[in-house]
Amino acid sequence: MKYEILTIALIVYSRVTKIETKNKNTNFLNAIGKFIIEWNKHAEDEPSSKEEVLPEHDFIIVGAGSAGCVLANRLTEVEEWNVLLMEAGNQENYLFDILILAPYIHFTDTNWNFKSERSNVWEWVEMGNPGWGWKDVLPLFMNIENMLIPKLAKDKYHSTKGNLPISYPSFRSELGEAFIKAGKK
Repeated sequence: MKYEILTIALIVYSRVTKIETKNKNTNFLNAIGKFIIEWNKHAEDEPSSKEEVLPEHDFIIVGAGSAGCVLANRLTEVEEWNVLLMEAGNQENYLFDILILAPYIHFTDTNWNFKSERSNVWEWVEMGNPGWGWKDVLPLFMNIENMLIPKLAKDKYHSTKGNLPISYPSFRSELGEAFIKAGKK
């Protein structure tokens, strides 16, 4: 999968011939080289899977995305409970944090080619799903959210008290900066 994403990144940036960084001009291949080095370093820093599994668990959570991690964190607050958090996906890399590549990730095996149908959340209750209306689920979302974007943190639809931090991406590569700059021209 990492080769698919690298190919996509190269296609997206293939029209860029020079990349301006904050301090100097550097050529495209030099930037790609730095990008690959950063990518490999990130992959090396990923924690390895734990092979030791307890013979019994109180809870098994399948999916270590945002919701699964928050749920596991909440459940482990009770020290007597054994919680197993399982992730079936591939090893994540920081390409997933580059917003411009987000639409392309859906064309890889990252999401197992999952496709959803559009639905109108406003109609869920009318369709016979009590408790799933906007007014019902908003407090649940706010309960887990820790909005770190100051402008949105003041909004009545966001919370700063939950366990799930919401922020702008913290990582910005030279290549990503150059792409954004090129898009503004």
